[in-house]
Amino acid sequence: MGFFGKKDAQDIIEEGEDLDDMPSQEAKEIVLVPNQFDVTIETTDKKLLNSLLGKKVAVGSVVWEKKSKEEESFGDFGDAFGDLGGFFDRLKIIVEKTIPEGVVQITDKTKIKIERKKGKGEDIPKEKIIEVAKLPDMKEFMKVKSLKDIIKLAKAGHFVNKYETKSKTTYFLHPYYFEETN
Repeated sequence: MGFFGKKDAQDIIEEGEDLDDMPSQEAKEIVLVPNQFDVTIETTDKKLLNSLLGKKVAVGSVVWEKKSKEEESFGDFGDAFGDLGGFFDRLKIIVEKTIPEGVVQITDKTKIKIERKKGKGEDIPKEKIIEVAKLPDMKEFMKVKSLKDIIKLAKAGHFVNKYETKSKTTYFLHPYYFEETN
């Protein structure tokens, strides 16, 4: 999170960095996604646009954040220990794409799209991936509907095997697998 869309510019914008002093272009379009799977954001584009009007953003910018129920239940007790946000899974709305790329400023002409978070291979923690040289016989495996199911298992502590060819990548852990085309 908090990075330009281009890989070679990842060190320029860090999470939480103020973009107000950075040069920007007018945003033609921005795509927003929640940081969690299976979350639908219900809001009118006009309401959201009004809250973002004039703001500078880049890919990875957090434009909205809500405390988790667990964090809210800590109340004043949690405040006594400083920011506990790192321990809780806060719901955030994040900029996934900007047109044009880079730092952009949202205007009344900016088109805002809100999409659901899609699972990507990089959402699996790297320390939980085991790259294998050969794909096993997949007859005993069940295909899951989306990669998010494999990601959930990896985040729950399971190791995920990864087999990659030029045309597809297969993520699997017995008895589940998911294939994505490259």
